[in-house]
Amino acid sequence: MGLKTKSVVAVNLAVIISCVLMGILGYMSANKGFNQALQMKAESDVKALDEILNYRYKGDWHIDGDTLYKGDKKIDGDEALVDSLSAVCDGKVTIFKGDTRVATTVINDAGKRSVGTKASEEVINKVLTHGENFVGQANVMRSEEHTSE
Repeated sequence: MGLKTKSVVAVNLAVIISCVLMGILGYMSANKGFNQALQMKAESDVKALDEILNYRYKGDWHIDGDTLYKGDKKIDGDEALVDSLSAVCDGKVTIFKGDTRVATTVINDAGKRSVGTKASEEVINKVLTHGENFVGQANVMRSEEHTSE
């Protein structure tokens, strides 16, 4: 192989490596931006849904017997409520009583709503133990979903 051929091969190799590296960096940057946008949307949805619930149902959240209420409104098992909230945010909606789902749009493999199931350990630790909001990916019924709880 002559010097001219070796130079052309070296330049082509450098261009290919540069293009691959730029593609990887572009993907990583886009992925980071996408994740940040999802997180911002989830945080915004939580605030909007909280405002809607406070507007629709006056009063505090409380448990009477074994049933969750918002003011006088019974929340446990209220499919119409979570369906309407889901339409507002165009996503999954779950309302918990402690660490247990009492109303949700999440459907299990049997085609039923996943009421009565527990939140993930990560969510329980952050929300119930530390009193913080959880926004991110959580394991919901064995599948990764973006959520905020």
